[in-house]
Amino acid sequence: MSDPDFADLNAELVEIDATSKQLQFEIAQVRGRGRFSSGEVSVTVDARGRVQSLELSPQALHRGAAALAEGIMQCIREAERQADAASADIVGRLRRDPVFAQAMSALDAQRRSDSE
Repeated sequence: MSDPDFADLNAELVEIDATSKQLQFEIAQVRGRGRFSSGEVSVTVDARGRVQSLELSPQALHRGAAALAEGIMQCIREAERQADAASADIVGRLRRDPVFAQAMSALDAQRRSDSE
């Protein structure tokens, strides 16, 4: 690879790194929320689906253990779906980025030529 080609690839990699860091930051901010029965149960999860908060109203506590457990699980599933969708949207932006696609093609070509 000539120096100009290397400089171009390096510039693209620097841009991809900056974009990747921005997307990582955005994913870290992702939250999914689920609510059950007019807000008696409310759950918030992060991008990985880890529960960040669980709120129960006094009315929720009168539902009985089985109903309360089911309500909590419904909230978690809804919150996870929201977080997954938001994260997928963020990652999709990177995959659609023309600089990222071009750099990945160049890296794939380099790997193929190195293995020959």
